[in-house]
Amino acid sequence: MRKYWLYIVLLVLLSSCQPVLKLVWGVKKPKYETEASLNAYLKAAGFSPKHSYILDSLDWNKLFYDRNRTFPDLLLFDTAGNRIPEKGLCIPYSQNFVDTLISVHNRNFIKTNSQPTFGDFEKMFRDYSGHKVIVHNNDSYKAILIWAVFIGHRKGLRQLKKVVYYVQHSKYPIELYFLNLDLQSCWGKKKAVTNKQNEQTIVP
Repeated sequence: MRKYWLYIVLLVLLSSCQPVLKLVWGVKKPKYETEASLNAYLKAAGFSPKHSYILDSLDWNKLFYDRNRTFPDLLLFDTAGNRIPEKGLCIPYSQNFVDTLISVHNRNFIKTNSQPTFGDFEKMFRDYSGHKVIVHNNDSYKAILIWAVFIGHRKGLRQLKKVVYYVQHSKYPIELYFLNLDLQSCWGKKKAVTNKQNEQTIVP
């Protein structure tokens, strides 16, 4: 338990200018979730998302140990699928921060290969049974909301509702994709996940 607290606190200290703040309170030890438990959590928040996906064990390992990951984490993409970055902008985390990020991006965007595109994340999408998903993209802006049950209910749900509200009330048309970062029961025998860089293994 203490290991996860220290990890989250360290992330907060290393990121002084993130619009989507990392949650320190309510963090609990991750456990394996099911389709039923994930739907129950979303239902408690009042959500019934059109797009709701999980990861396989390998992609989970990559995203979970990303030192820049926030919980919940909102990734924005333009109509061409290019990432809309937020680092270094110091935009206040408020109702208009989504629109501000998009407006700044549209004025200053320069195509680079340093940022993953929506297509890169789309390849990771799995349904609740662990099967690969084909997403039919449109010309709207896109947002991937990375969330997790292990953040806890009280603080986690409150923050999740805020982020979803800001996306849904943007002046831009935004297609929202929920991407869960919990351990998944559907992984079966692949449950043990090792991160070589951190030399950590999570087991049931």
